Amino acid sequence: MLYVDVDAFSKLAHWNILPLLADLTCHQWHDIATVSSLWFRAQRATEKPDGKLFYTVEAAKIACNCMKKMGKLTEPKPEYLLFLMLYLRSTLEKQFFFINH
Repeated sequence: MLYVDVDAFSKLAHWNILPLLADLTCHQWHDIATVSSLWFRAQRATEKPDGKLFYTVEAAKIACNCMKKMGKLTEPKPEYLLFLMLYLRSTLEKQFFFINH
């Protein structure tokens, strides 16, 4: 799966390169993804650009059209996030202990 950063996705839409992304990267559209929240931002910007990610209605429409063909990232499971949070906290605590002793 090719993950496209939100800022890169927006820029590619403004430059009208986004529709060519699958061909340029030799990926199928269903193997390309970005964060799911971008869909809602792009949809809103088709009526009123937000001036942050989408400066024009046209770029937002390009983004929406491409996202309809794209794959979706799986949502993280809360129990995995809790495990990761606990692991990171214990790791940081160990590093802090060694720095201060």
